[in-house]
Amino acid sequence: MFNKRSLGQKKRRAKEDMADGAVGCLGYLFKLAFKIFFYPFTLIYYGFIKKDVNKNWKLFYKIFALIVWLFFTYVLIEASQSNEEISSSSKIDTKKIKSISALKYSVLPIEKVGLKTQNRATQRMIISSDKLPTQESIKQTTIEHWKDNSFSKYDELTIFVYLLEMKTNETAYCVIEFDKKGKINEFKINDYSLLGTKWDTSVNK
Repeated sequence: MFNKRSLGQKKRRAKEDMADGAVGCLGYLFKLAFKIFFYPFTLIYYGFIKKDVNKNWKLFYKIFALIVWLFFTYVLIEASQSNEEISSSSKIDTKKIKSISALKYSVLPIEKVGLKTQNRATQRMIISSDKLPTQESIKQTTIEHWKDNSFSKYDELTIFVYLLEMKTNETAYCVIEFDKKGKINEFKINDYSLLGTKWDTSVNK
């Protein structure tokens, strides 16, 4: 009888000790994570604010705090400068594209492809030009076409670009893929598609 009672008490104490140990471990980990996260501020506290700190340790905390904060400042300055460079370069590219006028073109009816849940579509575009259009002019033409027709209703729109006298059931000269926001995900030029056409520069006329 007493053995059963003592065994039950031991099991209960073991469970309580385990629970206390788990709580204590979690509490220690939380304190450690808190100190690491606020480490730069901890250095300032021990180096400049807290009074009952050994002079040598106080000096160490001050020097180390200075090093850590200088490092963080350097990282922030570098990150801000890189962001400014990226934004300025993107602005320059946008200005270049806007300065290029769109080409005349015609299109075939839009076709939905893939599963209904994918909400994808394709369209074939025939560009009217007396000379081989530049990649920038093709981009500008397709971008304006996407905006004018509000193709944001499609999650993905692929435009196959053909030049005059090219067969639209064959490989397109250019393939451009737009996402839902009108961003170009893919831009591909197929030079081999011009073989055997009036645009074939490999033929000596």
